[in-house]
Amino acid sequence: ERYLQRGGQFLQAFLLSHSGQDEAALAHWQQVPPNEQDDLYWFELGSAQIRSGQTKPGRNSLEKALQLNPAMLPATEMLIQLLISLGEGDAALQMLQRMLEGGQSPAFCHVQLTLVRLQRKETELALGHARQAIAIGVLDGQFLQLTASLLEQAGELEEAEEVLRRIPAGGGCGGGGGMSLPLAEFLLRQKRDLGKVLDTFNAACQQDPQNPRWQLRAAQTYLARSWKKEGMELLRKVVGDPRWETELQREAEQLLAAEKGKG
Repeated sequence: ERYLQRGGQFLQAFLLSHSGQDEAALAHWQQVPPNEQDDLYWFELGSAQIRSGQTKPGRNSLEKALQLNPAMLPATEMLIQLLISLGEGDAALQMLQRMLEGGQSPAFCHVQLTLVRLQRKETELALGHARQAIAIGVLDGQFLQLTASLLEQAGELEEAEEVLRRIPAGGGCGGGGGMSLPLAEFLLRQKRDLGKVLDTFNAACQQDPQNPRWQLRAAQTYLARSWKKEGMELLRKVVGDPRWETELQREAEQLLAAEKGKG
């Protein structure tokens, strides 16, 4: 409702910003008259500045928005995410603790506190916040994977599996065989349900043939099932793929060398 009461420059800048034209919008934001430069103005300007890569001016604008309206949750959330991306965990931590104490957006707070604690290498505290975020109902796939990874590192394998089973089998994390790809990778490490795991990776190879990761995982599953011929054929095929990420390239090369060493 407050947006509808704005003048032409504000509305033009707003429409440009929200149609992905932040660079063009910035010129209009600068022309908004002083009497309209309230908390909404500084929030929208700061958002456009940050999306345009102007992090320092964007931070200043968000801080001005919060000076005018300390209860402005979108500005608070954006500023916290910016602080975390800039590695300023202490400042983000203080803001998040204040939000939690005030009952503001607990799911957001626990997710961001997980990231801050990880930046500070405080993995036990990070896991505690991750658990609370999931208990509240956070279902973001990447966050679920992060939480499961922390649980696996802590030796909480049953809980890690339960978290991964919350990721749908379809969509960006899906393969085939009725399970998500992150769950399939977890079960491969545990050498469990390898038939379904192999179905999942083979389906992923068909759905995403440009990603050698799933061919490597399929090869690893063949080898885990003692199907050495099929596993080595696929492994030799993919080990020299130029599309590899460095870490996966190293993993594939080490696996090939280890299997060759077995004779």
